[in-house]
Amino acid sequence: MVPPRRGEEPAAAPRDEASPSLRWPPAKLLQSAPLSAARIRNLVEEIAQSAAEAPDRASRRWIMAEGVRTLRQLVGAYEIEFGPVPPVEQGLPHRELGPVFRAMIRSADTVIAQADPTEDSFYELRLLQVRMLALLGQDEEALRRVDELAAMVKAIQSHDLREDVVGLNMTMCLKHGRLDQGARPLLRLLAERRVRRPLTRRFLLELGLIGRARGLLAPMGLGASCRIARVWTTIARLRPRRYFGRGSALLLSRHAKRVFKREAVIQRVPGDVAKAIRAMGGLGDLLMMTPGLRALARLSGHKVEFAVPSRFAPLFAGNPDIVMLPIETLSADWARSDAVVDLTDCPGTAGETATAPNITVNRIELFARAMGVTDAQLAQIGTRPVFEPTPQSREAARAWLAQRGLAPGSFAVVQAMPMERYRHYRRMSEVAQGAAALLPVVAFHDRELPGYDAPGIFTAFDLDLPLSLAVACEARMMIAPDSSFLHLAGARDIPCVLISGPTDGALRAGSYPRTTVVSMKETFRCMPCWRNASMPCQVTGGPDSVCLDLLPVERVMQAVRDCLTLATRPA
Repeated sequence: MVPPRRGEEPAAAPRDEASPSLRWPPAKLLQSAPLSAARIRNLVEEIAQSAAEAPDRASRRWIMAEGVRTLRQLVGAYEIEFGPVPPVEQGLPHRELGPVFRAMIRSADTVIAQADPTEDSFYELRLLQVRMLALLGQDEEALRRVDELAAMVKAIQSHDLREDVVGLNMTMCLKHGRLDQGARPLLRLLAERRVRRPLTRRFLLELGLIGRARGLLAPMGLGASCRIARVWTTIARLRPRRYFGRGSALLLSRHAKRVFKREAVIQRVPGDVAKAIRAMGGLGDLLMMTPGLRALARLSGHKVEFAVPSRFAPLFAGNPDIVMLPIETLSADWARSDAVVDLTDCPGTAGETATAPNITVNRIELFARAMGVTDAQLAQIGTRPVFEPTPQSREAARAWLAQRGLAPGSFAVVQAMPMERYRHYRRMSEVAQGAAALLPVVAFHDRELPGYDAPGIFTAFDLDLPLSLAVACEARMMIAPDSSFLHLAGARDIPCVLISGPTDGALRAGSYPRTTVVSMKETFRCMPCWRNASMPCQVTGGPDSVCLDLLPVERVMQAVRDCLTLATRPA
């Protein structure tokens, strides 16, 4: 979950509204006056305690997002009155500001200890600490911390938060004469971001930061970037339509970004260890990244250092091309390198959004392109995902199967439900029951679901990730929506029936020759619409996809029977 930005509505609470840890209203403290250091300390301690007592990960994320939102309101109120970076000679702008913000800075460390370093709340809290230090006039410490944050910007998921970090870094560096330290991270952000049409006000403000310092930045080798910034900020003030819309965005994306990239020295030295970072899941995307990572390793001659959340470590434990680094313990020096490929700002989503609904490029290729791997190089090395269970997890999986009287290769796997509702086939339990009449079925999901207690169905709702993956790899065939088990089947060359809806199943499974796609494409002209969770169905206007809701179970079962006649489990 990305915390809401200024002016946005708060994040929606998890379903378990009755949980005691969710019954705290931090925003009410803002209505109480005077705002004392003790009141701030109590607020921060309550956030930390509530996060520690949260019943699950989703609740903890919601609590942290709401807590950060409240703290951001407090800091923002002071910044509106005194400015984001008050002059040093101004001193403490209010006699209560010192004790209040010193209490917040100390107490925020307690909240940060509860925050997940793979969530944006973690970086939001650290940025709030920087802003409070700046308000207190502790500039050296604020500069040190904001420089570390700017180095870790590729681990931040929110575009707005990325720009907050890099923009504050540039502002503080301008104030204190450390232009090179702030300008180059800002140029990197501008060079690697995707310009939306028409040009956003935020993008032009960032250009303005560079343009204002052009006299000082030009001798540092940033002259061309300063000239582009000056021209575009001038055009923005005049705002003629013919320059401010589609054409200006096109020119910026093609010309200015090349200049920014060159002058910011964004380059990878041949022979260097390749690095990549992905601050979130999901499992399907991570599996689709493995062909590009394999190609990157072969091209560089070294294993790729891949920084991901530690909970996804089992996915790469047996991968010979990757050294997995837990993002929770990642150093700023490692992330500062130009060689780090940013996969957090998802290239797959960006590429599909830019061309939807006429998408013709598989996500595997989009991820590889973002790593600098050409289509020809990828085709030569292979486009199948890579996953290999460890010997320990394979042994544990076979023991789990033996306890239930199942042999490897004798059962089908059903992924009961994807994480995204719009991809969910609501009659999947009926498919599982029908398949159980043909062979045993093992159903997977991260929580208990109704409809899977029929004879012949074994539920795997409580397994950890390594055991789940290893058990699924022993299947004779899989039945899955457009989600992680589709790509796991492709990686292990296991026959799969893909139940496809809003996405193009033939394109998504293009690298998996043993996958059979079932859809209603001949019935609905809008397929594939490539909608996502924020877009309603074009037909019903609701959150569910009608092309999946009306898909007959018998059509899926026919594909299952056809798949079984050909299915032989690889050794």
